[in-house]
Amino acid sequence: MEENERVKQMWKELWDEFDEQTGWRDIDFEANIIKEEEDEIQSSKPATYQIDDQLMVVVFQQYLKNLRFTEPKMYRIEGRERIYLFKTEPAHYGWELSYAFTSKAINDCNDLQVLITLADFLNKPQS
Repeated sequence: MEENERVKQMWKELWDEFDEQTGWRDIDFEANIIKEEEDEIQSSKPATYQIDDQLMVVVFQQYLKNLRFTEPKMYRIEGRERIYLFKTEPAHYGWELSYAFTSKAINDCNDLQVLITLADFLNKPQS
């Protein structure tokens, strides 16, 4: 799968998760059409904007901070300017013990490619 296609697919998955959590419905970025549950609002103008890299960094950071694991994990990824180490720490989710990435490690990474690489790796089936 091409890099651009992977990013689009991951963005769609992130948006679907956000949509489920917020209750927003059927937002179509390609056509710039917003449909709400009762009223339908449409724009005849095509979308002329692009998603800023900084916004994408924030989206991927939030996605990675919300991931939970059943065991401790550590990932090392080489970025353009430095090597990033992502570790998990115990995080309680209700009564269950789980592990989540440390917020500091995620917040310290502003390299979009590193965040995409980590999210992509975590979304692939592990053997």
